[in-house]
Amino acid sequence: MGIEGESFNGCDGSFMEGDSSGVTNINGVPEILENHSFGIEVSIIRFRTSSFWSRGFNHTFLYFPPRIIPLPNVKRMAIVCSNLGNWSSLYFNVPNHTITSPILGFQIYVSSATTLIRPKKMKKMNLSFRGDPITIRFPQIDPKDVETPFTPICAKFGENGSIELSNMSMPYVCVTSSQSQGHYALVVPKAKDIKRENDVGIWWVVGLGLGIIVGLVVLGFGFVGAYKMVKKRWIGKLERNSQRNVPFDTFWVGESKMPSASMTRTQAVLENEYPPSYS
Repeated sequence: MGIEGESFNGCDGSFMEGDSSGVTNINGVPEILENHSFGIEVSIIRFRTSSFWSRGFNHTFLYFPPRIIPLPNVKRMAIVCSNLGNWSSLYFNVPNHTITSPILGFQIYVSSATTLIRPKKMKKMNLSFRGDPITIRFPQIDPKDVETPFTPICAKFGENGSIELSNMSMPYVCVTSSQSQGHYALVVPKAKDIKRENDVGIWWVVGLGLGIIVGLVVLGFGFVGAYKMVKKRWIGKLERNSQRNVPFDTFWVGESKMPSASMTRTQAVLENEYPPSYS
């Protein structure tokens, strides 16, 4: 299958040259000493790079698909797989989140025919992808162990102390790319943070509702004011037009006010001074 020699399991460093506690260095996790080894599992598997490229590798919680190119181009490589188990929360922490799964990790190093990994001459490798990403499978979470019924998300712990959060690709499964060697876990927001977010959401909804009501009231007053202004201008225009004409006198007939004009007779003008004769 392309796996050479024996794989290393445990925390005694039996297959590492010149270091009886080499797990500390290989894991990249500080202060994992022999008296803290209970509950921590570490495996080192050596491959020929050609076999790794053609067949991939399926571990307990890791799956490397075929067609992954190890870099640099060497003959042998070793994958260090770690499960921090019950000690996960001791070495890693995600602010405002609770770790709900064991922290699982992997790192890839140059290997040789005689030694799996030389702690004093460790050379890390990268991977170049041509297909599917690496899959990390986590054990299912007991609902009793989770403070809130929130869907877990993936947390990736970088070597520089960075933390990247992402959604699961499927239940209890995270994926990673070539530059994402390190440690992974499933986390959920803490209960108090969810409550705070819910409170903020409630106040946001209340504020939005009040804002809409105030806006409608202001809009209504605006329409009323505009109507009054238009009506006032219309009445003013009628008054100005009425002032341009000669006003009539008025008089009352019962309860009705009627226009009245003074009686004037136009004098007739004869065409000549002689009246017509009818003889």
